[in-house]
Amino acid sequence: MTLNLRNRTLLAKVETQYGVDAEPDGATDGVLIRSMELTPLELETVDNTVVRPYPGSFRQLITARSVRLTVELGMTGFGTAGPATPIPGYDALLRGCGLARNVSAGVNVTYSLISTGYESLTFYVYMDGVLHIITGARGTVSMSFGLREVPTYRFEFQGLYTPPEDAPLVQPALGAFPTPLPVAVGNTVIANFLGSATGICLNSFEVALGNTLTYRNLVNCREEVLITDRAVTGSFEIEATLLATKDIFSLVNALTLTSIDLTHGTTGGNKVRVASAVAQATSPNFGDADNIIMISGDLRFVPSAANNEIALTVL
Repeated sequence: MTLNLRNRTLLAKVETQYGVDAEPDGATDGVLIRSMELTPLELETVDNTVVRPYPGSFRQLITARSVRLTVELGMTGFGTAGPATPIPGYDALLRGCGLARNVSAGVNVTYSLISTGYESLTFYVYMDGVLHIITGARGTVSMSFGLREVPTYRFEFQGLYTPPEDAPLVQPALGAFPTPLPVAVGNTVIANFLGSATGICLNSFEVALGNTLTYRNLVNCREEVLITDRAVTGSFEIEATLLATKDIFSLVNALTLTSIDLTHGTTGGNKVRVASAVAQATSPNFGDADNIIMISGDLRFVPSAANNEIALTVL
């Protein structure tokens, strides 16, 4: 039987115990994705080197097994405004990337960085009749806002290997995923960008959490994927202006930590806000778009207190 690439489904659920299958269900744990890349068996090996009277390769022995999963999905809210638990359909994925959830009933949900107590996920990846189960998964995420494009989350996870099995394709409920809006005037609002919104005409903006994922498999200890470090970075491209309007070069030269506050979406229930008070612009450079001079640069988010580099609010 041939397997059709179109017939794929992803389920994700937060684990109550690390590495123990959380048994995600299609009725509650489906994830609406734009793209998916699965490395179903990533191996670390060592050669079984022996002395023999002829040349040739040596058989390899497996020292570690893991799975990698990369998914991209549109940046949306949680649906209708005002629910008691305003939780987006991708909630589990954010929590698996070292973000803690804080729900304001009937209003919004905020995801904040943490340094300990990282949660882990179980994924069910259905590939048209074959089920790949990934347990103990942790990851990192980047957010991309490009003009006239759908803003996206890009998640990269590493988890523990389970042998795949034949299983019928699940048709998940995906009502928690409203239709995304492209980045455009009226859909995206900048309250602050590098200190103020004055003079800012934005072409693109990206933020990457930059979690370091470390696979561990020590004798007499459990097999685990750990988040061992984090370096939040980003990039931007804006229209160049007179220095009296926006002097990016002075900000960079003074090593200034400035604020960024961007909200995407127009209606309650389908808005996402990305905010930081500790962004540092670096490496400014010139470019062009339609013969208009642009300035691009890199961003570093440097904590001034524990875990305050960036905050994400779905509202």
